[in-house]
Amino acid sequence: MIDLHDHPLPHLDEPAPAPVSPGRYQHEHTRAWADTIASFDGFVMVTPEYNHSFPGVLKNAIDSLYAEWNNKAVGFVSYGGGGGTRAVEQLRLICGALHEARCLKFPRDLERQPDIQGWHQGQRTTAR
Repeated sequence: MIDLHDHPLPHLDEPAPAPVSPGRYQHEHTRAWADTIASFDGFVMVTPEYNHSFPGVLKNAIDSLYAEWNNKAVGFVSYGGGGGTRAVEQLRLICGALHEARCLKFPRDLERQPDIQGWHQGQRTTAR
């Protein structure tokens, strides 16, 4: 699991954008982030939806790299007042532009799923 809290990245502080100079990073924090992303074959991005989008810290983490995201499988889990669907839709567009593998979308209204009711309050649930 990767927690972005463990990888603080200043806002796009490399001298050149990642697509222009892929893999050639000057800052240690960017190189460490690149090594982390490059070490995985795929990702499941879990994100809240705030104001009809996903958080800026996730956008910055994505935009800080380019080649390291290429040809990775990616899936999405989002939550929010509208079910997180808008955040997922935006992430699908962005990740598609990064040549990540396409994923199918299975929207669900989690609050109506009896097996996971109470998850947002930290309650344990069991499958039926």
